[in-house]
Amino acid sequence: MIAQLDFRDQLIVRMACSMGFRAGELFALRRDDVEENRIRVDESASPFGLKEPKNESSAAFLPTPPSIRRDLKRWLQLQGPAQPTEFLFPTRDDGPIPYHRYERDVIVPAAIRAGIMSEPDEDRTKGDPKRDKATAVNFQAFRRTCATWSQRTGASVKDTQGILRHASPDQTLKAYMQEIPEGVRTTVEALDDMFVKASRPPKKSVPRKKM
Repeated sequence: MIAQLDFRDQLIVRMACSMGFRAGELFALRRDDVEENRIRVDESASPFGLKEPKNESSAAFLPTPPSIRRDLKRWLQLQGPAQPTEFLFPTRDDGPIPYHRYERDVIVPAAIRAGIMSEPDEDRTKGDPKRDKATAVNFQAFRRTCATWSQRTGASVKDTQGILRHASPDQTLKAYMQEIPEGVRTTVEALDDMFVKASRPPKKSVPRKKM
């Protein structure tokens, strides 16, 4: 699916899948939230405006993989000069992207083109859901992907919990805002490596010349 997207949208999806962003957190990011090796999460966008992150452990610094750092720098260069408080991925009127509209207009069509999702059933009657929740591709699915694929990198449960910033009775995770554990950083970078490779279109085979 990533290979079906343009540069901006590949970057957004990779950040969601590799770094565990919730949709509202990602679209509330501002330019000055992007630091050298990490990104600050301290706001969340909703249909009712900006608000604080979901819970206390959601407010954090996330480690930024090298390839995402490079592509974020390129994205900002393409956007041109702007105020530090402007949104990282703004709409035409400089507001945060409405994530439900983004899922509808960008993610779902890309998933259909990739063969991951099917077109809506033409025989669907009024009141029937448009999508099968079990196979729907959305930001919740991206977080589940992040959690599931992190196991392939050898990450511990604690590392994965650190990436997703789930609330937990384990208060040791509160130190996450001051220092990013090495295991969390390694897991995020390994995850993004997977998605970078997935974003490349397949190589076309070159027919061999007849001798």
